[in-house]
Amino acid sequence: MKKILVLTIIMMCFGITNANALCIQCPEIQKQIKKEIKLSKEQKKEIKLIKKDMKNQIKEYKKAFNKNQRKINRILKEDCPDVALMMEYKNQNAAIKKDIIALKKQKYGELFAVYTPEQQDSAKRILSENSGMVTKKPCEFCNENPKLRPKCKKCSKKM
Repeated sequence: MKKILVLTIIMMCFGITNANALCIQCPEIQKQIKKEIKLSKEQKKEIKLIKKDMKNQIKEYKKAFNKNQRKINRILKEDCPDVALMMEYKNQNAAIKKDIIALKKQKYGELFAVYTPEQQDSAKRILSENSGMVTKKPCEFCNENPKLRPKCKKCSKKM
């Protein structure tokens, strides 16, 4: 009974709603952008480096998040769980999620800055034309936590 009560309180305190938006890094958008925007070799290398850096940074955040989650699970398995300690770990996980979101927004900006002004205009046009699209597989940017991140319909259906 205590576990159910604790879980209910946690779910009420940390309830998150879904958000839908179009993700520029979704596979279907990337296919269309590649068709219309010709990237130079330097741009391709720079984009690849940005994505690799993002993956490495997110991997570190995931390790910390999973470590806290294991601690929370251990606390919940106890007969008399320490709710204050569990809430501390939950708050740390919430901060990690916020950091991941901020990192991804920063990387979005870096990726978009790689494009020339003409390429940026084309990318914006493609995004506005495909605002209601649905993708088949998740993208690198929105496959972490489907309830927190803005995502396109294709990514949200896969989660």
